[in-house]
Amino acid sequence: MVRDGLINITKLEFLSCIQQVRLQAFKESTIRSAFRKTGIFPFNPQVVLQCLEARQAKTPTPPPNSGPHSSPFETPLTLRQINKVADKLEMVLEDDESLDPDFSHDLSRFIRGSLSLATELVTLVQTKRDLGRTKMAERIRKQRKAMKNIMLQSGGVLSVAQGREMVQQREDDQIARARKVVEGAEKKAHNARKRWFEEAAKKARQWRASGRLERVEVCDSERGTRWLKRF
Repeated sequence: MVRDGLINITKLEFLSCIQQVRLQAFKESTIRSAFRKTGIFPFNPQVVLQCLEARQAKTPTPPPNSGPHSSPFETPLTLRQINKVADKLEMVLEDDESLDPDFSHDLSRFIRGSLSLATELVTLVQTKRDLGRTKMAERIRKQRKAMKNIMLQSGGVLSVAQGREMVQQREDDQIARARKVVEGAEKKAHNARKRWFEEAAKKARQWRASGRLERVEVCDSERGTRWLKRF
């Protein structure tokens, strides 16, 4: 999806696409076929060994004295094929000591230049293809954005931005109501503590007046020690 230029996707769009991707990628038949072809299940290591033997049989090592014009390859059309031909030529240049040094040097330069140009060409083609996909995806995204209007039952039109704003406003209202509940509970608890302290001070004054409670000495860092006159 990213290669197709889909760089911005919402949660709803992602959820609408992920199920189709799963159905295409995680089929039971596909998984079983992949396991069977690679020899994982049923366990069969000969599958991999046979592939390696067949590959070695298709790429025989050229004779040591073969010249640069005896390559068995056809015209390379892909970057991978060009790299294979270049590797073969480099091996011939290293093994054949009868070749002229200047010719070997020029041929090596030609090989490196060809690989560089081929890599740039492949990159340019891929970039052009990706750019085309990106433009198409951007055009589709603009069309979807233009069509993202939901017809209401009353006959009006509600845009996606307005719908999101309404959802956000509803969430803000819920948060405000919850905050009021918490503030009310905190205020109630504060008043209860205040009444408790007032009752305790009243009781302490009564005990102090009746002589049941002795005078209280308070140590103040600025004033020193003093007697508390009242609670």
